[in-house]
Amino acid sequence: MLLKDRVILITNVEKFAGHGTTRVALGQGATVLAHDPSFEAPSARRKYETEFPGAHALAATEPATLVELALKRHGHIDALVNNDAYPALRAPLPEARIEDYRAALEATALALGRFFLDHRARISN
Repeated sequence: MLLKDRVILITNVEKFAGHGTTRVALGQGATVLAHDPSFEAPSARRKYETEFPGAHALAATEPATLVELALKRHGHIDALVNNDAYPALRAPLPEARIEDYRAALEATALALGRFFLDHRARISN
């Protein structure tokens, strides 16, 4: 099992690739910690955990709180699946604006990446 004993945090797990990623990670032996805005409701967390036995739905929505919960529960995070939703902006290439591309990167990959870099000493073992 490729991911045995690895702790994986998946963001926005109820969107896009969240369910498929959960299935694969659990199937490979990973511990899955799942984030989704809907998990503020206990019923949404129960539904997810029933559908994906062994996964842990986290009620937290803020990145710092997610990391704190993960570290408290497992001591480390081995991988992050940044499944963040951002409005898909579509335009023919000649009309595409670099500002839109930068905004999308800033809102997803760069912002979360910066957060994890800032907290890497607490995240890795």
